[in-house]
Amino acid sequence: MATGDYSQEYLDKKQADLDRDRRTQDQKSAVEVQKYVDALIELAQEQYEMPLDVNNGALNNALGVLDKLGDQMPIMQLRGYVDQFVGQPAALRTLKAFFETKDMASGVEHVNKYLYEPFMTAISLKTYVDTLSRGGSLNELATEIGKIAQKEGLKFPENGGLIDPAGAEEAMRAAAGLPAAQSENQA
Repeated sequence: MATGDYSQEYLDKKQADLDRDRRTQDQKSAVEVQKYVDALIELAQEQYEMPLDVNNGALNNALGVLDKLGDQMPIMQLRGYVDQFVGQPAALRTLKAFFETKDMASGVEHVNKYLYEPFMTAISLKTYVDTLSRGGSLNELATEIGKIAQKEGLKFPENGGLIDPAGAEEAMRAAAGLPAAQSENQA
C-alpha cells in the first residue's frame, strides 16, 4: 500500500533509520552529560570532605546563640541560622549534631534539607543518565540536578523552567496515548 508517492516499505525503512539515528545521538549525548555529572559529583565530594573550619566565627556565634536559646528560638530564626551555612557540609553536619544533642527536631529537619551524600547522589544521577541514553527525558535529569543545586543554595535551571520543553510535551503525549507531534518539516 502506497502513501502519497512513497511505499509503506520505504516509509518504514526511513522511520527505522531515523529511530536508529536518534538512539545513536541519545547515546552520544548521554556520554557527554555523564562527563558533566562526574565533574559535578567530584566537586560535591571535595566539598563534602572539607574539614570543619573551627575558626569559623559565624558558626561559633550561631552555636552560641542556639545553645542559649535552645528550643525557645522561633523556627524562622532557627532556619536563618542554618541557611547561612548552605553549601558548607561540615558546618551543616556540626549544626545537625548540635540539634540532635539538644533534641531540636525542627533544627535537624531543616539541616537535613541541605545535606546529602555525594556517592549516593552519583548513583541516582547515573540512573538518569542511563535512561537518557535510551531516549529518556532530559527534564528528569535536570530535576534531579536541580535538587542537588537546591541543597547547595543554588537554583537550576536558572530560570526554574524546563531544560527541554519539547521533550516534556512529547512525554505528555506518549503518556496520554497520543501520537508524536509532527514538526512543520514533517507536515
